[in-house]
Amino acid sequence: MKRDEALHKTEQIICNDRENQYGSPEQSHTDIAALWTTYLNSKYKQHITLTATDAALMMILFKMARTFNGNTEDTYLDMVGYAAISAELASSKNELPCLHQWQHVSTERKPDGVTTMTSKCMRCGKIATDSLNDKPIET
Repeated sequence: MKRDEALHKTEQIICNDRENQYGSPEQSHTDIAALWTTYLNSKYKQHITLTATDAALMMILFKMARTFNGNTEDTYLDMVGYAAISAELASSKNELPCLHQWQHVSTERKPDGVTTMTSKCMRCGKIATDSLNDKPIET
């Protein structure tokens, strides 16, 4: 299949067929991101927030993994579709990744020897904490 054929076929699939079957890709990928965020936060006890764009990009990785065991035209068309969806989502919601510029906000040292440092990104406002155990290891 030539690239112009792949693009035309993908457009038909994602703008008509899949949208009619599953609704808007914006809502679908927002729902996927919310479910994956809940799962990952619960399983790994970390605070992360996936976006709809993240979900679409991760679907490309999912489809890419399928190519390891054989190539089908459908898999490649799906990757093109997810790339188009992720580009649209990223540009419409300004979800392009932040190149963080961290500034130290506070340091808290607890009696048990754990020091927690908090920083804030001056570009996007994200807050990050890091803990360090200063207590000597007993041998």
